[in-house]
Amino acid sequence: MDLRTFAERVKETGRAMSPSALSKIENGDRRVDVDDLTVFAFILQTTPAALLAPLEVVSPPTGVPSGQFNLEEIRGLGPGSGQTHH
Repeated sequence: MDLRTFAERVKETGRAMSPSALSKIENGDRRVDVDDLTVFAFILQTTPAALLAPLEVVSPPTGVPSGQFNLEEIRGLGPGSGQTHH
């Protein structure tokens, strides 16, 4: 997915982020806050932990046997889910 499309998807979640800001994040020139990380994981249908782990070390989400997880549970972490996670 290109940066423009990703920026549009971010905007659909209620957060505004330009392709330029995304490029800075991608290149390590801008930090990512936890809210942005959660939105990125939601768009990419993964978990924030998976985005933070080095590619060769990515493991299944914690507490999920054998790497099996329900995509709906991941979507439940996204904006507008009404769920609170602490």
